[in-house]
Amino acid sequence: MTAGHCVCEGDGAIWYDQLVFYPGYFNGESSSGRWTGKISHTFTEFFDHKNLSWDFGFFEVNQDPKFANQNLETVIGSLSLLPDIELNPPFYITAIGYPSTMNGGASMIQTYSMLLGTDSSTGALGINSTMGRGSSGGPWIYEVDVGNESIHTNRIIGISSYGYEGIDILYSPYLDKTVKSFLDELKSGEPTFDPESPTTPQFQRSWTFYILVAVASALLIGFIVLFGIW
Repeated sequence: MTAGHCVCEGDGAIWYDQLVFYPGYFNGESSSGRWTGKISHTFTEFFDHKNLSWDFGFFEVNQDPKFANQNLETVIGSLSLLPDIELNPPFYITAIGYPSTMNGGASMIQTYSMLLGTDSSTGALGINSTMGRGSSGGPWIYEVDVGNESIHTNRIIGISSYGYEGIDILYSPYLDKTVKSFLDELKSGEPTFDPESPTTPQFQRSWTFYILVAVASALLIGFIVLFGIW
């Protein structure tokens, strides 16, 4: 899982190629392999209209020969999604990314912030963060706690999507049950999407163009280090 603008242009035509997932990326290296992109997915509303309310993307990966007979989730683990989260009372989240403005995007940066509310123009959730371009697609994790057994602990409630120049606020589209259902259907390999829905998924095979880096514990979360919206 990543941001929609990490897998496509949002103009109804262009998909980005050369997607590569480097779990635990640090200073040009990853101990957990190099997983190349195979098929990318996003919602029609983002693919055709660049609607930031649907700025979610997904891409499936090819097997890394270094980890023969092991899938990506087995190698690095994963985080589940927590959709339709209540926004009151306010709560803290941890956002993770590889912003190009910090160490050239070569190392993982973490922001811990209380939720600020929503962007009136998109409904996106906002947090205080100095992470900028390059942090796109990074997970927003609710109640990070390795030892806590709460059902809400270490679950993803959003992804870094965009911000406004000169303002240290980072936004994520609201992650609802539609997004979770999208991912569940993709994982099942038997999608049953309504072709008339504005949130119908779009997909395209990906070979090569953008390089993404990602967090070892995240579920296919990419971080773009080139240009465009954050």
